[in-house]
Amino acid sequence: MKRTSWWNTKILQSLTSIILLGSSVIIALHLLPIPNKSKTLVRYAIHGSTGIPAGIGPIFILDQDLFPNQCGKGTLDINGNLVLTAYANPKCHKGIGILRPHLLPTDLRIPWALVPDDTRLTLRKLSIATLEHAQTVVLRLLRTPFFNRDYAPEIQKILGNAVQQVWNAPAIHQSIQHVTETMNREQSDKILAGLLPIVTEHARRNFWRTVRVSIAALMGSKSQAQQKAIEQLMTEVIADPRVSAHISNTLPPLLASSGTAAIGATIVKEAINILIADVRLQDLILRLFTDRRFLRLKPIGPDAEQLFMILPTSLLRMRHRLDHNPLVSYVLRNLIRRRSSFLVLMLSPEQEKILAKRNLPPEPILNKVGH
Repeated sequence: MKRTSWWNTKILQSLTSIILLGSSVIIALHLLPIPNKSKTLVRYAIHGSTGIPAGIGPIFILDQDLFPNQCGKGTLDINGNLVLTAYANPKCHKGIGILRPHLLPTDLRIPWALVPDDTRLTLRKLSIATLEHAQTVVLRLLRTPFFNRDYAPEIQKILGNAVQQVWNAPAIHQSIQHVTETMNREQSDKILAGLLPIVTEHARRNFWRTVRVSIAALMGSKSQAQQKAIEQLMTEVIADPRVSAHISNTLPPLLASSGTAAIGATIVKEAINILIADVRLQDLILRLFTDRRFLRLKPIGPDAEQLFMILPTSLLRMRHRLDHNPLVSYVLRNLIRRRSSFLVLMLSPEQEKILAKRNLPPEPILNKVGH
């Protein structure tokens, strides 16, 4: 009897504990704030061609020292719409809701732009010293008989194939299309507006010759006399000092525009990717760097050794031994795999001012359409 009573007492105590625990949970759920696990969705419409294929890329929000923190994912569809989805984190919710997004292709210029100014200055000095030493070594190498005999012919074949592949690369044509769509029309119109009066003046001065050339062109004539007349007219126009003065004032800003720089950067990037993937070049470099005749030239100087020591940690922005930089990891992984991908940087106005001077890759215009 006592045993049964004891057993019933234990059951009653257990049930009481469960009821009290359940009541506490219910009360807590009503009284305490529940973390918001819903995801923030913000939509943007993209204007112009991006040269970036549709897909999914990470979103990064930067600390005050420009260290990146992954905060969500961006989904780019084939219709030019970008949807930003934040992680269930208060900072991510707030950042993606109020900061301005920058849609960028994966590019080494991004982690380089996030390196602090003092580190960038040190790396730049070491890079210049390393390049100067490398230039001296290369000039000495090009004059050696063994290089011209054993290596130069193979290098010429590899570079010739690379040039052809670069020209046929889809990324080059996409970049050119993007530039032509976003080219600064004011600059191009300014160039044409300045040249048109000069060309018109020369055409009027040689009125009858211009008429004959125009009529012959309309009739489809390709006579030698017509060609000479065109050449003479163009020579006179080009020789006019006003033409050279006008072009020297208006053309440099156009050539220095972000669009023109983007084409150059894309060409360099494609060329590097093609050369890195060429097995023949890999074998040739291995042969060269293990060739005792080349090693006698001391190709790696002390500045290069120091640069190779500090460059990885500088780009990774490692604050301690076990630190992880998600942005650098993502960029390097996609570059190694040769994937055409993107990421989204969420920037404050102050961060935009800093990074505007640091040569980020070109980006499209984004307009917010809702959330």
